[in-house]
Amino acid sequence: MAKVYEMLWDCKFCGQQKLLAKTHRTCTQCGAAQDPSWRYFPSDADKVAVQNHTFKGKDQLCPACDSVNPAGNTFCIRCGAPMEGAETAQTVPSRSKGAGENFETQNLKALQQAQKELEQLREQAQRKRMGLQRSDPTVHVQRFIRQPVNRKTLAIAGVGLGSMIGLASLPVWLLSLSVPITVEVTGHTWQRNIAIESYQSRSGSDWDDSLPSGAYNVSCSRKQRSTNRIADGETCSTRQVDQGDGTFREENYCTTDYREEPVYGDYCTYRTNAWEHSRWVTTRGNGLADTPRWPTVNAQTCASIQLGCERQGRRKETYRLQLRDPESGDVYQCDRNQTEWQTTPTSTQFQLKIGRFLGGARCKTLERLS
Repeated sequence: MAKVYEMLWDCKFCGQQKLLAKTHRTCTQCGAAQDPSWRYFPSDADKVAVQNHTFKGKDQLCPACDSVNPAGNTFCIRCGAPMEGAETAQTVPSRSKGAGENFETQNLKALQQAQKELEQLREQAQRKRMGLQRSDPTVHVQRFIRQPVNRKTLAIAGVGLGSMIGLASLPVWLLSLSVPITVEVTGHTWQRNIAIESYQSRSGSDWDDSLPSGAYNVSCSRKQRSTNRIADGETCSTRQVDQGDGTFREENYCTTDYREEPVYGDYCTYRTNAWEHSRWVTTRGNGLADTPRWPTVNAQTCASIQLGCERQGRRKETYRLQLRDPESGDVYQCDRNQTEWQTTPTSTQFQLKIGRFLGGARCKTLERLS
């Protein structure tokens, strides 16, 4: 169980030092009210234990006279003012020491300087955030977003925005905006492909327990494969934590130490025979009158599998509509399935969404107009 001790504080008015933060709410020499920002940790020799302490919360500062009050007070113990809206007392960052080390009296001036510098950094970060918010590119393009888009200048607008604010700084949602246009079919193209695979000898390397079946010309050598973390004792420390009510708790904690042990295995090079992609055989055509057909394949087939044999692999086919915006003259292409492609004559009109800033067809939105 953690032990509890009193924080110390110095009077900033008369210079009295090492006053007890929980016991002495006012200076014993001049009577000035305690300032929580002048609290600090004592040395081991100056620690004063607090018996049967119950933590009720951080101290509060009276809004009227800045006096330190215990958490939960309704009225100030010094001036009687209501404590509603009171700020909580500032706390000191925790500190730790290793086994066999001693805590020294904390340097109050150094602590205050560090806290001052931290506050300055926070203020700088806040000003920077405010500056970024004022220059947020989304603010400058909101008016443009709400206005109708002239499709003839759409590409120019995208380039212009990229020059002004940088496309990388545009939010993803902004780049995803689109506008609908009407396009008509001006042509049809198709392409069919058949992959040709050949049975070849290839080299590879892997751990001995992961070699493919049929591997040959195997050559292995010892090599580090991984590392094991082995528990190797523990390191114990003591930490002091300012509780904010004029006390601090002292707690012991330990972390497990580990050592690294290499794990070795056999790493092998090998050769194996396997089917691999060799080339594509392709046919293509234009127009609905040009019936799609698969290409003629000239492959070196074999009755039994041996090196150099060939076979047909996967097939793929593409059916593409050529689209044109009559208003701007811009041209787009969208792939469809074969049935829809064959039943879509030239001059058929569609509604198509394109990117608002960068153009580009969103082909999934293609919808035939009645």
